[in-house]
Amino acid sequence: MTFRVSKGVQPTATDAELVEAIVNGNEQAFAVLYDRYADRVYSFCLTLTRDRGLAEDVVSDTFVAAWQNMSALRDPSAVRAFLFRIARNRVARVGERTARQVPVDPEGSVLASLAAEVDVADGVSEKSEGGSLRDESFELVWAAAEGLNENERAVLELSVRQGLEGEELAKSMGVTRHNATVLTSRMRANLERSISALYLVRQDNPRCEEFRQVTTTYEGVFTPVWRKRIGRHIDQCAYCEGRSRSTALSTFAASPLAAAPVELRAKILKRATGLVRAFIAGSRQLEAKAKAAATGPVDAEA
Repeated sequence: MTFRVSKGVQPTATDAELVEAIVNGNEQAFAVLYDRYADRVYSFCLTLTRDRGLAEDVVSDTFVAAWQNMSALRDPSAVRAFLFRIARNRVARVGERTARQVPVDPEGSVLASLAAEVDVADGVSEKSEGGSLRDESFELVWAAAEGLNENERAVLELSVRQGLEGEELAKSMGVTRHNATVLTSRMRANLERSISALYLVRQDNPRCEEFRQVTTTYEGVFTPVWRKRIGRHIDQCAYCEGRSRSTALSTFAASPLAAAPVELRAKILKRATGLVRAFIAGSRQLEAKAKAAATGPVDAEA
């Protein structure tokens, strides 16, 4: 990456134009790119980590890494997938720290007011006052996502809420297009099973004795293990199968992106440009030393 004085960059510039400017060291272009994708990357990280502080750290690392490695992007128009891929790799490196975090509502207190404005999924009626069933539907889908593994949650966020598909989804996940299709199909099936299982386990006084035995040790933390255990029972029990319900993926798609914290922007821009300037200063020092070493013997002979 070369470094030039930042020139004006229009917010309407294409991704490819921004990438080209960033490769040339344009800090303003990097700021525009950040503003365009910060909320999307933050929502993605929050869905995977379920921890706001951890999501902020990953977002910071993601954009700094993107700034440093932008010249390696072969297709400048694919920068969105590039960012998601970096974020996905950063989350994977976190490892066990994200394995069992407390589930996070991506919009917190905002969710209740927002849910009242959006049509909920099939099979969920709405109340005239308060929209409590709508709120319940949103919360149910978010909680059911805890029954997915990390790869499935990543596909859920990227394909359903972020709208990625085909080759762009595959690049974001770092897999082949065929594998991305398989992952998407598996995610949809498992989320539907998660919703059915979680809905059933939350009901009061079920009349199925076998269901009570299956869930006797359930302590309110929904996991992939509980999704499978309860799902197997539902498949074998006509009564529970009839009582469970399925909520369409449109419920998750309708939930809003989580806004990246305002203070995170200045922190990331300062960190990214600071690293580049330090690199430039170091390079200039090395060049000066190389020139001095090259001219030294000539001066001695003179």
